[in-house]
Amino acid sequence: MSFEIFNELEILQKSLNLVFIVISLIIGFLIIYRYFQYKSPVFITVGLAWVFMSSSWWPISINFLLIGFLDVSLPPFWYLFVERAFIMPALIFWFYSFTELAVVSYKKEIRYVSIIFFIILELITISILIIDYELIGSPIPGKSYEYSHTTLNLVVDLIALVLVLITGILFSHQSMLSENIKIKWKGRFLLISFISFTIGSIMNGLLHIIIPMNALSIILIRIILISSAIEYYLGFFLPDVILKYLK
Repeated sequence: MSFEIFNELEILQKSLNLVFIVISLIIGFLIIYRYFQYKSPVFITVGLAWVFMSSSWWPISINFLLIGFLDVSLPPFWYLFVERAFIMPALIFWFYSFTELAVVSYKKEIRYVSIIFFIILELITISILIIDYELIGSPIPGKSYEYSHTTLNLVVDLIALVLVLITGILFSHQSMLSENIKIKWKGRFLLISFISFTIGSIMNGLLHIIIPMNALSIILIRIILISSAIEYYLGFFLPDVILKYLK
């Protein structure tokens, strides 16, 4: 095996996927780095939330590089573990950030209930993987580096997307109500980010099913996902030079 095992569309898809992951990691760690400037733990949780929200795409790129350079691929269990294990931590970090930054009633109750709920889901997911990983997903015959996923897996993904989208809309809406023009624009960027990430994720899941896989669809989906990462950063740290033009 080598990169020759992939056709042109797969190389395009997986290369752009790698670009999205690298940009997401950079964005996440740039936000985390702000902790050392402001000494607020919320910057760590906001950054980690985005880093882990991109985790569903990690094993695709890991396999792409492993196959291309080393002629090996992740075993099914580890592929699915990397893909699934960080989704609940992403939600934990995001809900902590949401309750810390947004104006909501019962902050502590929402925070603790959500953390307990996501920890339980994480333990269930890991247990299912250990018992029988095919209950989550399995390699596609003839393409050991591609995986199909079960209904259970898709339902969990949909629930995670809906929760992130709802809380993201609530948080960004509050920012957009501010009289401060910079906070208002941050809210707009956050709103666009959460909508872009949701649309990009759904479209990515519908490839081969409803949306035909071609160069246009691959590029469009990755552009939407990459833009969501950049918008997420601007939603928390909007440079004055950009704000100047937005005004």
